[in-house]
Amino acid sequence: MGYMGFGMRKEVYSRKPKEAFKKLKQVHGEKPKKEKGLDDSEYLELKQYRKSRFRHFYESKIFKVLSSGIIVASVLVLMWVFGLSTYYLNYKQEQFDKHGIIEYYESKKDDLNLIESFFSARRKKIESVDEGFLGYQALKVKSIDIPFSYHIDSINLVNYNTSWTDKVCSIKHSTLIITGKGFVPKSYPKLWLLDILFSKPKPINPSILNYLDSDWDELSRILLILKNNNWTVSTKENYIRIGYEHPTFRQYNIMFSKSSLNEFSDKQHIEGYTLKSGTIVKDGVYWTRFERNF
Repeated sequence: MGYMGFGMRKEVYSRKPKEAFKKLKQVHGEKPKKEKGLDDSEYLELKQYRKSRFRHFYESKIFKVLSSGIIVASVLVLMWVFGLSTYYLNYKQEQFDKHGIIEYYESKKDDLNLIESFFSARRKKIESVDEGFLGYQALKVKSIDIPFSYHIDSINLVNYNTSWTDKVCSIKHSTLIITGKGFVPKSYPKLWLLDILFSKPKPINPSILNYLDSDWDELSRILLILKNNNWTVSTKENYIRIGYEHPTFRQYNIMFSKSSLNEFSDKQHIEGYTLKSGTIVKDGVYWTRFERNF
């Protein structure tokens, strides 16, 4: 029987290495052989040198620096989110309470004084201007016999949208009159509240303007100032309150009052909240905000 091994086949042991193996050897180097004249330490050093010529990315210094930076950044972000951000925001708000709200008042002083003057002269006829449905401005005109504190069920509330032309609201001798196509005429001689929604600057019935001792140019200018500054207004017996929405710290109220700060602050309470307040202009202009209790 002949020898069946591969050693007898010339093409096996005479075959040249493929290109792929050559490239691997160029990267990794050939495994060093224990040559004569090399002691064990020299052989191990040469072997380690050949091995160090190729390293995986996770073994490199760049990877270690990047991973350390990511870990440190993650820890800092977590510390900020769960702790430091709250303290920082509280600090910023305290600074705004001390200085920022006064600076804001000074920058808007002319417009704020104009708003205060207009509504102070009409506090018995205008209750408020708020932001209504879909960005509408809601002007609440009231009869002079409505007290500053009342129960809504005792009031004749009438809604009027200036874009709805079929409905006509007019005021004659302090009586609110409702007419128009498709409406049964009604009149309210007292205890009425007319809620006017402005979707666009559109003149209202001249009789309403006469009732307010104003004209459309003046009223539209007041409404435009309020809208551009995102302010709301409410009239009270002893003060005019202008609401200002801070982009970060939410609602502030600028109060024009002849009473002392403590006098009207004692009357404002909301359950679950603490009233914060301060002086903007001595004996006349103050600020307030409600801080939620946790």
